[in-house]
Amino acid sequence: MKLYASYLSPFSARVLIQSSIKDVHIPLAEPTGGLGSTAYKQINPLGKIPALETNDGVIIESEVICDWIEERFPKPNLAGSTPMSRAEIRQLARSFDIYVMNAMLPIFSQMDPQTRNEDIVNGTLNNVIVGLEHSQALLARAESVGRVSTLADCMAAPTLLFCETFLPMFAHQDTLKAYPSLHSYWLWLQEEPKVLGVLNKMRTAIAQSG
Repeated sequence: MKLYASYLSPFSARVLIQSSIKDVHIPLAEPTGGLGSTAYKQINPLGKIPALETNDGVIIESEVICDWIEERFPKPNLAGSTPMSRAEIRQLARSFDIYVMNAMLPIFSQMDPQTRNEDIVNGTLNNVIVGLEHSQALLARAESVGRVSTLADCMAAPTLLFCETFLPMFAHQDTLKAYPSLHSYWLWLQEEPKVLGVLNKMRTAIAQSG
């Protein structure tokens, strides 16, 4: 196997956290020719990361890759042991993916205060806040999450790291602390050494990126 990924990418980090928890070593590779290149599009037609190259073919999209790894390496079980626990885990994972991380993406084009569009920033922050509220509500109902490692953690940890790192740049220093359940969950995630190992590599990559 070979994983085209980067510690700068929260989408890659999901797969890296999952494989770390499962003690599955997947060698990392740089996208051939760089992201979006013609050469790399032969591997992933979207030209994005992550992409997992296996003996049976290439798998793209982080959620699909995580599902494949879960089926290929079922222990420890991160997907839930009952229909309800699996549903709780998947809906919380999707909440962090769609309503927080994806909602946050427009803000990264607004990092320069000199060229910043406040309408885009405010609209993005409002959407992120809605996503955090949604995620906290689901977390409060999810008895399967926050006690043992799950696929929701793999989605949540890099997303919450990005919230902690980048939202303060837009005067939202205490965003996570405004959501006590989420904040406690975030602190709990960082107590898991295999999760923290990936988060620390993400922090280093972000710092080095300037």
